[in-house]
Amino acid sequence: MAPGTFSLVGLIETWLTDEITDAEIAIPGFSVLRSDRRSQEGGVALYYSTQLKLTVINDPPFQSRETLWCMRPLDATGLCTVAVIYRPPNNSPEADTLLLSALNQFLARGHTHVLLMGDFNCPQLHTRDHSSGSFQTELLALCDLLPPNNHVLQPTRFRSNDTLSILDLLLTNEELMIEDVHYLPPLDASGHVCLQCEFVCYASRVADDSIFTRRHVNFSVLRNLLLVNILWNYAVADSDTAWRDFAFFFQTLISIATITTNLPVASIRQFRLRNRTRKWICGRNSAWLAYANARSPDTWEAFTSLRNHCVTLIRMDKQEYQKCLARRFTANPKYLYKHINSMRRVEPGITTLTISADTVTTPTQAADVLRAQFVSVLTPASNHTPLIPPIHFGPSLTDIEFTRPNVINKLLHLKVNTSTGKDGFHPRVLKGCANELSFPLSMPSSHLFSNSTIPAAWKSGLVIPIHKTGSRADPSNYRSVTLLSNISKVMESIIADAITNHLESNSLLHPNQHGFR
Repeated sequence: MAPGTFSLVGLIETWLTDEITDAEIAIPGFSVLRSDRRSQEGGVALYYSTQLKLTVINDPPFQSRETLWCMRPLDATGLCTVAVIYRPPNNSPEADTLLLSALNQFLARGHTHVLLMGDFNCPQLHTRDHSSGSFQTELLALCDLLPPNNHVLQPTRFRSNDTLSILDLLLTNEELMIEDVHYLPPLDASGHVCLQCEFVCYASRVADDSIFTRRHVNFSVLRNLLLVNILWNYAVADSDTAWRDFAFFFQTLISIATITTNLPVASIRQFRLRNRTRKWICGRNSAWLAYANARSPDTWEAFTSLRNHCVTLIRMDKQEYQKCLARRFTANPKYLYKHINSMRRVEPGITTLTISADTVTTPTQAADVLRAQFVSVLTPASNHTPLIPPIHFGPSLTDIEFTRPNVINKLLHLKVNTSTGKDGFHPRVLKGCANELSFPLSMPSSHLFSNSTIPAAWKSGLVIPIHKTGSRADPSNYRSVTLLSNISKVMESIIADAITNHLESNSLLHPNQHGFR
């Protein structure tokens, strides 16, 4: 294992004892943390790059010989926590309860980046086919309460006479924190595969998230400016030049009518436990310390009773918090996406791309690779126009009227929550000035339609790559979404309505035809 190749290496069932020193298992470029076995138990270890600084978590209940818990600060607000866990297949119910309690407290700490890896010996976890009260049932209940994301979807244990099973898990508190999970051959005589992945534990933010620039258009001022200015130059025969002049003057008027203010970002209320629940949790922690010191049945029963009551209270608090969020989502759907983005710790953008064994990391190179991928899957336009013999079925559609009422109707029906196209004209601005824009848009549309031409800018758009499935490093796993000019969509919609009305009014569509309606 060469230095610089990996940052974290977790080992399960190390079989190390206190007689084996760190020097005997040292790897150049790595430091090691270990939790050795007792008697026939497996033990765990974690190798980490010397460039990292990890701190072991030793406070109860993170003291089991089969687990290793550590953390690393990322910045002023971020904290990465890593755990290596081994659960023996013959684990006692008491040990399972302690492990579940440790997992519960570990996930409930609310750290920004959480990575749990290890052998949980739960072959039926994915099928949910297990008895009530088993460790797998309790682990699933914990996943429902504090949902971690499992990234291991293929069998990890192979034996000649046994059924393939998933025993090893990689759990994170966010889906995008793990990329490119590889299932490598087992080491030596082991029956478990080696799991290799990319752990994205930090996403830098350049802008100050506490302040954002709010741009508000004064529609009264903008409407008055539109009434006294002619935006479209009909003396110019070239549609591209006329569109550039229109876009320039319209953007200038929008800038004049825009009011810019800097406002603090509205804080999103995060989930917090009520004071009553916090008091019960303090009592539960005290009961755990009493059990850790006495190890008696009475202290264990007292701890489990308080633990179950705390779980009930936490679920009640979370349900009330979710009801409050649901009410806000219903009132404003955009708040849902705002809440989702506030919970993300890893930006869902493009990290690295791999093509022909080369890794692309810069934004310019990634854009070139994705552009080549999108071009390769598109069918090139043919210059050949097929000759179709004329068939007369009735009246022909020879002209389309771009009247002011039609333009106003289309502008008023624009969705203000959609994105801005490459021209920079937001649908909210177009809708707010529908009456004033009806004339400067209706006449040019008729002019363009009669000349069978459109500005080249209307054919240009912003291409956004959207990840579909599979590895995020594979360019073929992205699809393209294009944001076009909203003004061009108005003209297209009027033409589409005219064609549909012509087909239906002249009974050119069969009654069983469901398309084009």
